[in-house]
Amino acid sequence: MLPDAIVPLERSPSAAVGTASHRRAVRAVVIGNALEWYEFGIYSLLAVYAGRAFFPEASELTALLAAWASFGVAYLVRPIGGTLLAHLGDVWGRRPALLVSVTLMGIATGLTGLVPAYATIGLIAPAIVVMLRLIQGAAAGGEMALAIVYLRETAAPGRAGRTVRWLAVSTYGASVLGGGMVAALAWLLGPDAMYDWGWRIPLLLALPLLVVVLWMRARAPETPEFRAMGGGHQGIATAIRQNVPGLVTMVSVGMVYNVTAGALLGGYLTHLHLARLSDAPAHLVSTLGIATVVATCLVSGAAIDRLGRRRVLRAGAGLLAVVAFPAFALGSSGNLLLSLAGAVMLGVAAGAIVTPAYLNVAEFFPVQSRAGLGALGYNCATVVGGLTPAGVLLLRQETGITWGFPVVLTATAIIAIVVSSLSMTDSPVSEADE
Repeated sequence: MLPDAIVPLERSPSAAVGTASHRRAVRAVVIGNALEWYEFGIYSLLAVYAGRAFFPEASELTALLAAWASFGVAYLVRPIGGTLLAHLGDVWGRRPALLVSVTLMGIATGLTGLVPAYATIGLIAPAIVVMLRLIQGAAAGGEMALAIVYLRETAAPGRAGRTVRWLAVSTYGASVLGGGMVAALAWLLGPDAMYDWGWRIPLLLALPLLVVVLWMRARAPETPEFRAMGGGHQGIATAIRQNVPGLVTMVSVGMVYNVTAGALLGGYLTHLHLARLSDAPAHLVSTLGIATVVATCLVSGAAIDRLGRRRVLRAGAGLLAVVAFPAFALGSSGNLLLSLAGAVMLGVAAGAIVTPAYLNVAEFFPVQSRAGLGALGYNCATVVGGLTPAGVLLLRQETGITWGFPVVLTATAIIAIVVSSLSMTDSPVSEADE
């Protein structure tokens, strides 16, 4: 039996919440998700500055490698920390777990902006940053699965793609906001002030924004499917044993999205810096590339409800395999317009991949273990994506090879095409539900 058919979602026209409360719930989850991914992703956009603040005695490439390594450790904790946090959503409810995840992320991000530099407290500084990144990793790993499951369980029949796409829009829209802020600060403050203290501003903003999001999420209703479950959650170990095929498929397909996200949310920006494109133009290119993802998500989400997530996913993965090498070649030029063309090419491919990858989190598993198992599968795939930038930079430092990113992108795209063709249905989500 195909993994896609293991457990069809228990949906009915009455399962979606009422119109007013549904809109309030979607806003609370989407805006909270935007804040959480602004906070998680902003570190990647600040890696150049954080590298100098916390690793000042290293060479430029070594400092970048160290900064990306501290970024990557957050992904190592996500399969365990994120799964345990999301499992609380199967035990307590989706809403309480979402409140916990955004609180952990907001506090850890704000504290990162307050950590003294290496020059002040020595090695304690990068050690604190790594600890805070671990907390962020657990929070981000739980948040994504919980948010996807929440929106999927409250979506009207036949509108799963169009509902969950707003989660993709908020994820990358937050990166556009963060990238725009970093670009504006780099432009206004200049390199000296930016390296000295300006890079802390986007991190410190997390604290006041957290208060707003907590207020919104506290007013959101619980999902109808969780309420109907009546507390009959399944133990995580038992759930894993019973859903191995779905987990394997989800991880295999999910790698292409997570590697592409790692490339776009900082990897391409680092590539531009190493190609000697100056700070402000490089941030502008990165931000516009991510904005392309947002625009493409709006189209691909609607396409899923008509064509099915397998077809949309394969189209995006196929496009990624075609454009990966040309996009990074354009980024190596040091030219603003050519670098922008490369970013847009990657953005269109990523935008086609992201929403079907998100929907897989909720589609493979039964309601009583959906959040925990979705988080486990999703976050195992993110380990590859999260460690890719550091691995590529290490390869470049040790061998001088500059095409690591496009090789990894092309390989994971091919894996996604093969696995999705063998292990996913080609029916629209709305049909699979009925």
